[in-house]
Amino acid sequence: MRERTWSCCRSIAESAGTFQTECTPLRLAGHLSDNSVGTYTAGCKGYFWEMTMHTAGVTGLSGVYAADDVARFLQADDEMQPESFRACRRDERGFTLHLSFKKFGVHRRLIVPDIQVRGEGGSWTIESDPVFNPLWREGGQSLASVLYAIVQATAQHLSHATCWGAHLSPKAQLPPAPPAEPRVVFNESDIAEIENLVRWCEQAQPFVEGKKVLNVAGGGGIAAKLLSLWASQCLNVDWDATSLQIGFETFDAPNLWHYWVESPSSLPVIMEEHQPDVVCWFQGIDAVLLGVIATDMKEATTLVCPALDVLRREAMEWFERCEIAGDLLVCSRPKRRASPDDRVFLTLQANRWTNGNWQMLLSRNTLPITVNGVLGYAVPADIQTLYDSVRHIRCEQAVIAEIGSFCGLSACIFSHSLRRHGLTGQVFCIDLWDTYVDMNPSAKETGFFAYKSGQLRQLFDHYTKTAAATGIVPTCEDSTQAWRRFPDESIDLLFVDGDHSFEGCLRDLRNWYPKVKPHGVILGHDYDWETVRAAAQQFAREKGLRLLPSSTQTMFLLLMPHASPQPERPSAPVDLFVASCV
Repeated sequence: MRERTWSCCRSIAESAGTFQTECTPLRLAGHLSDNSVGTYTAGCKGYFWEMTMHTAGVTGLSGVYAADDVARFLQADDEMQPESFRACRRDERGFTLHLSFKKFGVHRRLIVPDIQVRGEGGSWTIESDPVFNPLWREGGQSLASVLYAIVQATAQHLSHATCWGAHLSPKAQLPPAPPAEPRVVFNESDIAEIENLVRWCEQAQPFVEGKKVLNVAGGGGIAAKLLSLWASQCLNVDWDATSLQIGFETFDAPNLWHYWVESPSSLPVIMEEHQPDVVCWFQGIDAVLLGVIATDMKEATTLVCPALDVLRREAMEWFERCEIAGDLLVCSRPKRRASPDDRVFLTLQANRWTNGNWQMLLSRNTLPITVNGVLGYAVPADIQTLYDSVRHIRCEQAVIAEIGSFCGLSACIFSHSLRRHGLTGQVFCIDLWDTYVDMNPSAKETGFFAYKSGQLRQLFDHYTKTAAATGIVPTCEDSTQAWRRFPDESIDLLFVDGDHSFEGCLRDLRNWYPKVKPHGVILGHDYDWETVRAAAQQFAREKGLRLLPSSTQTMFLLLMPHASPQPERPSAPVDLFVASCV
C-alpha cells in the first residue's frame, strides 16, 4: 500500500487552535475489509487518542457514489489531496462531516459525504459508507492523520457553532504563511436543497429508466449522476461553466456527459441535436425558463420537474398535458409558442464589468470561481493583483500579452482595468485552446470539461464578448513560437500563466523577456506551485531582477531594470463583492 503524506495537517490544527505541533502519522492497528471496523491510534507529542472507523451504511448523499466511481478516482494518475470539509452539529456528542478530496493534476474530485462522528475529548467513533473503504485503505496512515486533525478542529469549533467548514490548501513546502482561513460553507438550507434533489431524482426513476435524458441547469452534477444510474444516456447541460466544471470533476460515469451552452436560448438546439426522451429540470427553477425548455420539445419528449406551485400554473400555458406524480410534475405534448430570450441576463453581466460593481462567486470552497459570470481559476486576492498590475503601465497606448488565457477571465480584467485607468490598448491572448487536445490527447479525458467537448475557445469568445472586453486579440499559437510575432521592447505588461513545469515556465520567461519594455513588468500566476516558484526565482537571479511574491504567495511580479516597485498610476478601484454559491 502506498503511503501519502500531506502538509496541511498542521495548518488545519493550528487554524482551530487545537494544537501547535504537527501530528505524527497514525499507527494502523487494524485493517478495513469491505464491511469491517478498523481502529486507529493517533499519537501527537506523547499524547494518544483512539479513533474507531465504522463502515456501516449512512444516509444522505452516500448513494450517489458507487464502488466503480471510487475506483476510477483512485486509479486516476495523480496524487490525492484533501481539498475542503464541511460539518454540521447533530447534538452535543456528534456531527456530520463532508470531506472532499481532489487530484488537482487531472481535475478529479471525490466527496465523502455524511461521515458520522460521535464522541468527545480524544475518543471518536467515525462512521462512513462501506463504498469508501478503498479510499481509507489507499490513504493509509497519512489519511487517518488528516481525518483526525479535521475531527479535532471541527469538534472545537462546533462547541460554539452549528456548522463550520474550511478549504485545505494542497500547497507544500511554502515559506511560513498564515493558516487557511476557515469560513462557513454549509447550512440548513443547503441540507434541505440536497435532500429535495435526491428525492426528486429517485421519484424520477420510472420516467428515465433506459431513456436518453437531458438534465437542464444541473451543473453541479448531483442530479445528473443520480439520473445516470438509471438512464441509458445522460447529458448534463448548463450555461454556468463554473458549476459545470465542478460537476465534471466530482461526478463521473461512462454514460454521463457535461456540456456547456452559451445561454438558455440555446436549449432548443441541444434538444434538436441530441433528441432526448426525457428532459429533467430540478435546479435553477424559473417560470421564464420553462418556456425556453418547452420551445421545440418533440411530441414524444417528456419534461419532469418539481411540482412547485409557480411551475404548475405556468406549465398549463406551455403543455397540453400536465400530471402530478408524487412531488414531481410530468409534462408532455408541448404547445407551440414563441420563446423568451436572455438578452437581459447578458446585459447585466456586461454592466457589472463596466460600472465597477464586480461580483465574485465562490463555489463551496472549490475552484473554479466566476467573476461577473466569467469562469477562471484564482483566489480573490489574485483578481485584485491582476487589476492593479495595469497601474505599472506608463504609456497611454498599452500592450499587454498573456501566455495562457483559458476562458478569458484575466483578459477581461486587463481590458476593463485599462479602461478604468484611462488607458487604451490591446490584450494579446496566447493560448492553444481546443488544439491543446491534439498535442496532448490525455487532456480530453482528464482535463477541463471544455477540452472533452471541444468548447474551450467557444467559452473564451463568449465570455470576452458578454463582458464587453475591448482590445482583445486572440492568438491561437504555442507560446514557444508566438513570441517571435512581437518586436523587442514592445510589451508593457507580460502575464505568464502557461506551461507550469519548471522547464516550460523558465522557457517562457527567457523567450519573452526581450519583448518587454525596460520599464515594464512581468506578472506570473500560480507562484505557489513549486515548479513555477523555482523557475521565477532562477530567472530573477539570471537577469538580476527584483522578484516580489504576492501576499497570498499565489502570484509573482518581476520588475524590469527601469521599472518602479510603486505603481505609476493612482488607483481606480472597483467594488469586488464576494459571495458563496451552491
